[in-house]
Amino acid sequence: KPQVFSLNSTKLLDHFFRNMHESLMSDNLQGNLRASGYLYSFLIELERCKSDARLISDTNIAITKCVDYIDNNYSQSITMEQLCEVSGVSKQYLCRLFRSVLDSRPMEYIAKRRIQAAKELLTGTKMSIEEIVEQTGFCDSSYFCKLFKQNLGMPFLQYVNEYRIRYAIIWYRGYPLTEIAGEIGFKDYSYFARVFKKYVGMTPHEYFKDP
Repeated sequence: KPQVFSLNSTKLLDHFFRNMHESLMSDNLQGNLRASGYLYSFLIELERCKSDARLISDTNIAITKCVDYIDNNYSQSITMEQLCEVSGVSKQYLCRLFRSVLDSRPMEYIAKRRIQAAKELLTGTKMSIEEIVEQTGFCDSSYFCKLFKQNLGMPFLQYVNEYRIRYAIIWYRGYPLTEIAGEIGFKDYSYFARVFKKYVGMTPHEYFKDP
């Protein structure tokens, strides 16, 4: 049954919707993937607004300021002191706000945002893991891989290979398979062929019936 309810503040909803719209306007596969992440955040925030009508607007303002700051600075080091200065609230209160609004501690949220940015770079560029670690503000590759697996439930390399193989299948339009392998980030065609067979169950030539 349809329901009508009041929202104390729509700042976070506006933030997620705006980013989702911009991602969809890019009209490519990477944009669609980013949009799905923003849609998930939008729906979570909408449910929170519906179930917690007592949340005052100042709380949303503080969180929105932090979220915007993290979005613009996740590639750099971010401290609790910086977030407190941006939001204008104490460290203890800010931690409570993050747990109640975003179901996460501030540093956990930053790590998740960095993982999201890493996914966008993994699927939209040919960057190496070292370059991605540097671009997303992680201290080292091993820590990045650990958090990546914790958040996505699979190792970094498995995620990359599965995505690239799916993209190869979508992108294939009769181009030479060696060209496709290079385009999606595989420098060695024989490695591409092995990975393709592992995930698809047949070689690229067999799948595409390439002469």
